[in-house]
Amino acid sequence: MFDLNAVNNQLRRYFVKKYLVLGLVILMGSSLLVSLPVMGQLLDPSRCNYKPIHGTWYIGWDSGSYASGTVERDLYRIKNGLCSAYISLQANVYQDNKYSSDPYIGVRTVDDETMANVVNKVHELGMKVVLLTPLRPDDGTWEGEIQPRDLETWFDHWEQILVHYAKFAEEHEVDVLLLGSELPTLRDVSGRWKEIIAEVRKYYSGEISFSVNFWTKRSEFRAVLNMTQWEDMDYIGITGYFELTPSNNPSIDRLRRAWSSDLHGQNVLKDLKRIRNKFDKPVVFWEIGYQSKNGTNTYPWNYLKEGKKDEGEQRDSWIGFLQAIKDKDWIHGFMAFAEQVGLPEDKPGYHGYNMLGKRTQTVFCNICQ
Repeated sequence: MFDLNAVNNQLRRYFVKKYLVLGLVILMGSSLLVSLPVMGQLLDPSRCNYKPIHGTWYIGWDSGSYASGTVERDLYRIKNGLCSAYISLQANVYQDNKYSSDPYIGVRTVDDETMANVVNKVHELGMKVVLLTPLRPDDGTWEGEIQPRDLETWFDHWEQILVHYAKFAEEHEVDVLLLGSELPTLRDVSGRWKEIIAEVRKYYSGEISFSVNFWTKRSEFRAVLNMTQWEDMDYIGITGYFELTPSNNPSIDRLRRAWSSDLHGQNVLKDLKRIRNKFDKPVVFWEIGYQSKNGTNTYPWNYLKEGKKDEGEQRDSWIGFLQAIKDKDWIHGFMAFAEQVGLPEDKPGYHGYNMLGKRTQTVFCNICQ
């Protein structure tokens, strides 16, 4: 006799078992999906013995960027996705044009309270902070081409800016304060820079450096070598967009060797060692990056230059750099440029410097293994 109740009970047990197993599979899959982006936690970037300083720029382009609700999530992903032990933050400052003599902190500069919140979040995640005040002239002039009409007045204003951030950095335990970035037209005024450094040190007990622009000519290198203000800083800092090879498809080995013979025949590593030896200070690449497009190794600084998408060249350029500096104990590290607030994807036709979600991402955690 057909027992309907027995059949129903069997079916019930079958479906319970089936969906219990399915639920466990989904749960396990979800756990894997959650854990994959945070594998960097297993490494603990602060314990990576590759270089003392290895981190990422986290860019907020306007005054409200760092107030975004995505900041904590972004920093978490940067730490774990790129194995960053340091985060570089920026407080943009301004002047009217190329010839202005009054750089200033204005309403477009991130306010101190917002910056302090970001610094605290970085520290809570176990990372250290580098702080820079990039100069943004309103007429679009690159900060490296400014020509202040009144140089003494310009430096007075710049000192006021740096003293403000020295006090901020001391209060919020910023780990490294950069006194400027690039500014090649002003780097030879060593005496005035020394005065600024002395004033900053009255208020700030942390480490101080400057990120000098890369060079393509021997005269530019000699100018950097003659910057006696390095004597009073803790690091020799480099913005390292050196032009490496003329090829869109160089091998990793060729990219590594380019640091000893670049596009202009320069032995960049030898140059850096010479500066290091003269001032007895370690070298840090405070800014270096490559875009995910053809030709990025040739003109890494030229973000406007068109090129087809090429994540391979971006990745290989990074590997070549990291291999080139690996055994140089006098090079203390690098800060990778860059991720932005919100971690936006590349726009159509624009293949940026960002690394998360690209083939380059795996490079940074691999160096710590």
